[in-house]
Amino acid sequence: MEFLAQGFSQAFSFANIVALVIGTTVGIIVGVLPGLGPMVGMVVLLPFTFSLEPSVALSLLLGVFCGGYFGGAVPAILLRTPGVPSSIVTAFDGFPLTARGEAQTALSAALVGSLGGGLVSIVILIMLAPLLSHVAASFGPPEYLVAALFGVTLVVVSFRDQLARGLLLLGVGLFLSTIGIDGPTLSARFTFGFWPMQNGFDLVALVLGIFGIGQSLLLLEQGILKTDRLDLGRNTLDFSRIIGTLRYWRTLIRSGVLGTFIGLLPGPGSVLNHPPQL
Repeated sequence: MEFLAQGFSQAFSFANIVALVIGTTVGIIVGVLPGLGPMVGMVVLLPFTFSLEPSVALSLLLGVFCGGYFGGAVPAILLRTPGVPSSIVTAFDGFPLTARGEAQTALSAALVGSLGGGLVSIVILIMLAPLLSHVAASFGPPEYLVAALFGVTLVVVSFRDQLARGLLLLGVGLFLSTIGIDGPTLSARFTFGFWPMQNGFDLVALVLGIFGIGQSLLLLEQGILKTDRLDLGRNTLDFSRIIGTLRYWRTLIRSGVLGTFIGLLPGPGSVLNHPPQL
């Protein structure tokens, strides 16, 4: 409790709050721009943290990290083009709301969900940090296999109405993951003699780029930017919509708990948090 009190006193100091605000602003900007994301923002600001106090530097980078993931939901909701990989699943439900003229509701839900999920995870980690650290350390090959099978199962369940298409996309993804140097045998697979391909593809960047390019072509074809489907009604968030999303506090807590435990496990990541489409 003594260390916890010291942490709170440091977190609410003036310098840390200023750094947090600056970092969050930068994070939202880089999160809105598809292809950048919070990691790029953290790398860009990292040299500026060398001369700062450790707590101030951590506040700055934490603001970029958290703000970037919220910013990635903005283009996913408005244009169905995710700014960060985890926002791909946000586009599934957020963009249909925009098409119905409820973009403010979707943006408010993303804001409240990001804030609430962060608060829930903080409470859980404070209470269970020693125990959860042992769980993460014991996550080995069998657990990775179960997580991979769980992801494949989610794909099959999500595409159960279009099973052939889902299996085709699943096969393409599995094939792309085999490109590069095979770990056990150290043999090159499907590199075609190109040295850069020995490290394989960055699947997150690949999938995000393909998704964004396809959606950009779709927007050009439909002329969506020339219609009133993106009419937000106002230039800022409607706070009445933000308050309205608090009605779903049970879903917020349940999702925060689930996301905390999934995020704790190495490998699955935030994309796995999205449940199958029912």
